[in-house]
Amino acid sequence: MLSTIPAHDTTLPKCDEDTRVEVTSEMMDWIEDRDGPKSILCMTGAADILAAAFFISSADPTRNTASPIVPTIAYQLGLKHDGFRNSVAAAVKHDRHIFSRSLQSQMDALIVRPFKNLRRSKQLDANTFPHAIFIDGLDECSGEPDTSSRLTEVEKRRRAEDRQAELLAAIQHSIINNNLPFRVLIASRPEWAIRTALEPGGHLHEAAYHIQLSDNYDASADMRRFLRRRFEIIGLQIRDPQWFTEDDIETLVQAASGQFIYVAVVYKFISERRTFPAERLRIVLTWVPHEGQMARPFETLDRLYTNILLAAKNAYEAVDTHRGRDFSLLLGIFYRIAYDSIENGICCLQRILEWCPLDLDSLPREYQELPEFDRRRLQAAITELPFVLRDNTDSAFVDELVDFTEKRGWHKFDRLLPLVYLGEGELSEIWTNWIYDFCTQVGDLKLLNPKIAAVMTGFVDKWERDKKEWDRQSG
Repeated sequence: MLSTIPAHDTTLPKCDEDTRVEVTSEMMDWIEDRDGPKSILCMTGAADILAAAFFISSADPTRNTASPIVPTIAYQLGLKHDGFRNSVAAAVKHDRHIFSRSLQSQMDALIVRPFKNLRRSKQLDANTFPHAIFIDGLDECSGEPDTSSRLTEVEKRRRAEDRQAELLAAIQHSIINNNLPFRVLIASRPEWAIRTALEPGGHLHEAAYHIQLSDNYDASADMRRFLRRRFEIIGLQIRDPQWFTEDDIETLVQAASGQFIYVAVVYKFISERRTFPAERLRIVLTWVPHEGQMARPFETLDRLYTNILLAAKNAYEAVDTHRGRDFSLLLGIFYRIAYDSIENGICCLQRILEWCPLDLDSLPREYQELPEFDRRRLQAAITELPFVLRDNTDSAFVDELVDFTEKRGWHKFDRLLPLVYLGEGELSEIWTNWIYDFCTQVGDLKLLNPKIAAVMTGFVDKWERDKKEWDRQSG
């Protein structure tokens, strides 16, 4: 049995058909009755029906792809039954590459066959075995990471949809078609993969109960809440709770035209450090077009981005007049670095490993003897590394960091750093931002790989102490 709920907040109990219809009807009545006296819905039942659960989150790199879903469910089922756990372990031992195979193959090997074998041998009672499996946030499941090619946003979206569709097909084939007693509940926004599977002609149309919480979602209320809460926090920080008005929020929400990204960008612009939030709010409000001015969809979003970039250009040119650098060119370089952060980060790490001599004692001499072009590229690798790795938690990047650390890459980096700092580059001028980004990267790594984060923390602390000596040497 498969139940699908296009939102992330509701489940169905096990019951007969008439009771299920009645419960579903009552639930929908409660959801749609905004003026009802009771604002909380509580569902109670036996504690032993939950077999497994997986909560997909686009913001968490450990839970935003389909790869860990089947192994996690199999692991949780194994916790409920020793025989099942042993069967899963035997399946993994038999096929060491099972986790890289298709989702259907994984489900067959790790869930279907162990359950069938145990039921056939009467080692498992299907009537008492936990049977509810929850999968939340299907729409947030992205495609598998691919660092070998540059994918457009459209291609990324298509890969994500294909992966979501593959998971739904695997659930149907392995659990429904094999007549297993599990009840699978899937919560998702009505995006392409689940929508096409559930609509007439879709492969789940006859197999799934479909509860539609709403087809007419209006993001305005969420946007108001988002801005109000964050503006209130800013008010606490600047000790002025009256720095914005409800009319300001309403103006921004109306300008967003249902696009949540608009209010998110507005908030980032207003809350930027070393600025005055009230002043920036007034600026943004001047960018909002008057009624009747919008000629196309996303007009206000286009105008917002344009004005933010123009403001950045004016601020840059007002300060950096002595170097004559072209803002548009620098913006293009910054965008390219951000877009290729994984590839550039790996490139920097490899460059340091390949060009730094094995004999670190001879480093100063060999560094000075490098051809100028090679020396400047090595300087760039040292200088750019924390910036191109910023906010990068991709698994491929973490693997490269592990390899870099095991090859004593940070020791080489440590010996190169004073040579670059005291050289003809700009590292000494941007040190504050450079070391800040390194610290940020270490903080992000603590959850993903505490061991590597600890090694990097030791070196960062050392560099902050060493900087005093470097400054003394440079006068």
